[in-house]
Amino acid sequence: MTTHSISRGLCAAAAVTLLLSGCSSDSNTDAPTAGNQPASTGNGPIGDPADDNPAMPGDNLSALEAEINGTGAKTPAKVGETFKYTCHPQVPCDVDFTVTELTLGEACKYGTNDYGGSSDSTFGKLKPGEQYLQMSGEFIVNSAANGWTMAQEPFVIDADGYTTNASKSIDCRSGSAPLSDWATPVHVEEKAKLYGAWIVPEGITAVTIGNKKIDVTNL
Repeated sequence: MTTHSISRGLCAAAAVTLLLSGCSSDSNTDAPTAGNQPASTGNGPIGDPADDNPAMPGDNLSALEAEINGTGAKTPAKVGETFKYTCHPQVPCDVDFTVTELTLGEACKYGTNDYGGSSDSTFGKLKPGEQYLQMSGEFIVNSAANGWTMAQEPFVIDADGYTTNASKSIDCRSGSAPLSDWATPVHVEEKAKLYGAWIVPEGITAVTIGNKKIDVTNL
């Protein structure tokens, strides 16, 4: 047998193999088995449009988890009451947070910073219709997915019911040890006494921290 004959024979065998393979694949197209059925990555059945939206952490939070993680309605809290601090569902933590003091007014508790300049300068001072929000608290980190966490900046609810930012005060001094700045990172199995000061509108009705809301109408 010549070399050309052998080559032609091999090519023919290869063609038959490919043809049979193609037929076998076609026969399984409409009847996927448990072994070759594609896995769903989303919330709906295979082929469902919801399959294009993969499930995210926190999609199936219970009511309690939703409250702790800040995805539910804000619940009331009081000064002096210890509550579970809000953590992001994808970076969970276990923190006991107690707001030990909350005041509204026109004087910084620990005095003001001196930035120099003329005595009539408005830099770092309250404007008409503004007041200081000052809070102290104890922040105890029992666990944290990334090894540490920190207190969130508060928001306030104004007299018209709108949620607005509380602007960090640059003129109020932060106090001395053992007080730490409100935004101090606290590591697992550690705790800190925090203090923060913000400038907020007069007439606010509540202060919110994560998933908690503290009523301030009587202050």
